[in-house]
Amino acid sequence: MMINELEAKGISSSAILYINKDSLKFDFIKTYSDLHDYVNRNLNKVNGNRYLFVDEVQEIKQWEKAIAGFFADEFADIYVTGSNADLLESDLAELLTGRYIEFRMNTLIFREFIEFRNKAEADMDMEFSLFLKYGGFPGIHSMVFNDEVIGQYLNAIYSTILLKDIVTRNQVRDVAMLERIVRYLADNAGNVTTAKGISNFIKSQQLTCSADTVQNYLHWLSQAYMAHRVNRFDIKGKRQLELYDKYFM
Repeated sequence: MMINELEAKGISSSAILYINKDSLKFDFIKTYSDLHDYVNRNLNKVNGNRYLFVDEVQEIKQWEKAIAGFFADEFADIYVTGSNADLLESDLAELLTGRYIEFRMNTLIFREFIEFRNKAEADMDMEFSLFLKYGGFPGIHSMVFNDEVIGQYLNAIYSTILLKDIVTRNQVRDVAMLERIVRYLADNAGNVTTAKGISNFIKSQQLTCSADTVQNYLHWLSQAYMAHRVNRFDIKGKRQLELYDKYFM
């Protein structure tokens, strides 16, 4: 979309370089030096503004060296994308040390859901029921709206985020307990949630999970964008340390 917008403004296609690491066409770009050489070959002779887009940049080993170099040389206007598991906000802060602006991509809101459905005369009550049931992932709109089909797709997304972005990344040992807490958050979305309250309830079920462990799980879930934490805005001083938050999936 951003490339289309640039071209609509009259920017020459020769000044725009798009590298999509999902495509085997760019499989030869494996390291930061490969990226540096390829970009220089294609954009070095361009006069004026240059624009570099790298999709799934985490597939390039030590990509941040090349990107930081282009940035330092003011070589181009640079846009990179990456997947959750390999490019969370904490990684960006470490790799690029504040020299970036982050755009978070959220799932579709209801108005966008309707646009994707592309129905001239839709029953809004019915559509909203579908939106509540299936959610806002754009991928579902290439499928038949069927509980079994979309259920498998959503379960695959859930499992990928849970196992790859949270369990593997943070070396979680008690996966079953993590899943219990995720289900609890989903069932209590928008309610005040405390790590101590969850821990106490777990203990009442003859299980073991400290408040610190629960707090870590909640933090990792938020970091991987599976849950969104909302803290109170009207508290001051020491009360800032209280763990009375609300979580939304």
